[in-house]
Amino acid sequence: MRRIKIEMREVKNLVLVISSVCLSLIAVEIALRLFATRLPLRFQKYLPEDVKILAQSSKRGKLPRAYVAILGDSYAVGQGDWYDEAIRQDPFGNPPFHSAHVIHELTGMDVVTFGTPGAESADGIVYRPVSLVDMLRSRGVGVEMPSRVVIYFYEGNDFRGNLKFLERYWDVNEGEYTTEAMTRLFEKIVSAGPRADGLIEGLRHLKVLKRFYAPKLVWVLARDIAMMLSDSEDDSVAEKDQLVYLKTPATSLRPPVRLQAPPLWFDTETTRKSLFVLEESMRYATRHFNGSTFLIVYIPSPLVSYDLESATVKVGPPDGTGRIYSVSEIHRKSDELCNQVALVANRVGSTFLDLRPYVRLRARAHPVHGPNDWHHFNRLGYEALGSAVADGLRRTGSMPPSCQIIDSPRQ
Repeated sequence: MRRIKIEMREVKNLVLVISSVCLSLIAVEIALRLFATRLPLRFQKYLPEDVKILAQSSKRGKLPRAYVAILGDSYAVGQGDWYDEAIRQDPFGNPPFHSAHVIHELTGMDVVTFGTPGAESADGIVYRPVSLVDMLRSRGVGVEMPSRVVIYFYEGNDFRGNLKFLERYWDVNEGEYTTEAMTRLFEKIVSAGPRADGLIEGLRHLKVLKRFYAPKLVWVLARDIAMMLSDSEDDSVAEKDQLVYLKTPATSLRPPVRLQAPPLWFDTETTRKSLFVLEESMRYATRHFNGSTFLIVYIPSPLVSYDLESATVKVGPPDGTGRIYSVSEIHRKSDELCNQVALVANRVGSTFLDLRPYVRLRARAHPVHGPNDWHHFNRLGYEALGSAVADGLRRTGSMPPSCQIIDSPRQ
């Protein structure tokens, strides 16, 4: 009898715990739904990805009208030191922190980003924007199609990301790389969502859960706790010969990490495959966002953005193999790939912007990355990006699809 009482007490306690958790989640769900668009920037990471669009402050109202949509990876998201600085200075506000705000201020147009950290072309240009707009509409939010679409293509890792996409998704039975085969793959991904590895990842991608707000908060909290408990990854480099000095007017600056470069190991075939993913992603997007004008921006890697003191350098991840490359070799590869992307833009009917001269001009006066995050722009870098895009939007249709050849390294 005593054992039965103890077991009953344990069951009651368990029921109380479950009830408390459920009531708490319901309260969180209601609160997030009521105040989602007024959440401070630092808390917006807890919102579902589609709802984040409504909370963005680079537009005049809750719903964007005749807006500019930015597609891409972490540069489209606005990752970098400006974001961290904005949160520190205004922890309970929704301050500007990346290029979307600069474009909004300079053009007066609503600007929203569909960017996703780590996204390659298929994810950043096709799956994310299409699925997020569809998800908003399924919530009863009548978001319209953008009037302008701006694609950020970052030479530091987007080429490699496109190869990984093919390795993961392309069925060898499809044979040759064709528009028809890639369209079928895109339709499959858009309708079913990306593959998920493991139970937790699988649950996170369930469409029924995406309709609720609370699961995202639980997921992000669990992820943040796991990151705090795990050893932080330090990508700093101790060996002096693996670091590089950047020229500035007053002094030489040495970042504490190896800097990213364009994919120097790419040959003709790997380049062709990577550009195929980019081109077909843009072709699909132009059909889906019918009536929108397109602009693709070629964003330079950090090693291409600066004048360097040395003639050779070891590059950082994802291609940091330890091999020494000449600066002139890095510049030649950047020129080659930039012109290839410009040709893609021309074939799909998009205008093209080579951001490299804008960034290099700004970087000769002040660093446009760091001082903490050397893989993304800081405020000066995002201001250069935003002002160049704003100018490009004003000149849409009159921009030749070509790249400026980078000056020879100054010694």
